[in-house]
Amino acid sequence: MQQLHVAQVSEESRSGCPTIAFQVDPLKAPPAKVRQRIPVEALGIDVDGQEVHILLHVVDGYLNELEFFRYDHASVSPIAKLRSIQVSLVPFQTEVYTVTP
Repeated sequence: MQQLHVAQVSEESRSGCPTIAFQVDPLKAPPAKVRQRIPVEALGIDVDGQEVHILLHVVDGYLNELEFFRYDHASVSPIAKLRSIQVSLVPFQTEVYTVTP
């Protein structure tokens, strides 16, 4: 949570999956102790009545990106009511996945 106070928006993208990229000065906040890149997910309902998934990306312990998407691949509309957002911690996965080119 200390990173929220010092994080700065470094980039915004509204095409495809809208994203907000963050930059955190490591001298101003310690790294978070997370076990995976996406430790938190949220779900909200947009003005079209569709589910919008929100993923918080953490890289090397620092806030990196907030990603918004719909599973139907349609454009993300504004969230109808912020109170509709449900936040959940992503359970730690014990499996190790490797990607081979």
